[in-house]
Amino acid sequence: MKELKCKFCKKKKMEYEIKGGRFNYDFICTRCKKRNIGTIVDKTHKNTPQG
Repeated sequence: MKELKCKFCKKKKMEYEIKGGRFNYDFICTRCKKRNIGTIVDKTHKNTPQG
């Protein structure tokens, strides 16, 4: 389980758990009112050989 936090004030937004794939987020922080946009890419369950 990982936490998604505001990039600016570090306030915790939510917890997430992904197994392979992508998670797009776009939220406005309730504390500092700044917009956070980004993508979390999880590569732990990919079976592609590296090299």
